[in-house]
Amino acid sequence: MNFMRFFRWAILLFVGFGILFFFLSEWFPLPNIKTAIWTGLLISFGNALAGFAFISIGMRRRESQFMILVFGGMFFRILLIFSLLFVLIRAFNFNESALLLSMVVTYFSFMILEIVLIHQYSKETGN
Repeated sequence: MNFMRFFRWAILLFVGFGILFFFLSEWFPLPNIKTAIWTGLLISFGNALAGFAFISIGMRRRESQFMILVFGGMFFRILLIFSLLFVLIRAFNFNESALLLSMVVTYFSFMILEIVLIHQYSKETGN
């Protein structure tokens, strides 16, 4: 798996969402919304990079090690995301709607990118 290929596409997606979120936050000037929107985008971007790194490492291993890396990494990332959300919303009083909406939209977008690139890789290698 080519991590740099994923990284380039992820950066393009990040910039696209950054531009979209910039204009949305200017059009809907709610308190604390800019920070919440950007934080959701950054959490999703970090999650996508970590997820693809786990998959890239796992692809070079045996099947049992691949499963441990992918599912263990998935469990760790979800646990980390929920912990971050809890702390950001409860302790730092982030705008819940903006944070969750930006994170969910970008999370699924990065996941689709990940699936498409993995599918292309499997077609290229015949796996």
